[in-house]
Amino acid sequence: MSIWFSKEIVGSSPTWFANLWRNIMSHEEFTKRFKQRVEHADHITVIRALKISRPTFYRWMNGESAPHPIGRESVFIALDGVGL
Repeated sequence: MSIWFSKEIVGSSPTWFANLWRNIMSHEEFTKRFKQRVEHADHITVIRALKISRPTFYRWMNGESAPHPIGRESVFIALDGVGL
């Protein structure tokens, strides 16, 4: 499936894609923010809210892995949605 963007959406600048990636958080920043947000929360609540497995939760907490860069901010939006 291809995604096409019109000039009205992304502008005419050839650097729009580079600008998009510039604003995406790093793996290290994700790990730091994730730990801060969930360290005092009930882990099961977090796992259910994010619809992730326990191993994924612990990999994220330990910095062993992180969601795809484009999806990292949505993790925190989902946590906001459940009051964490």
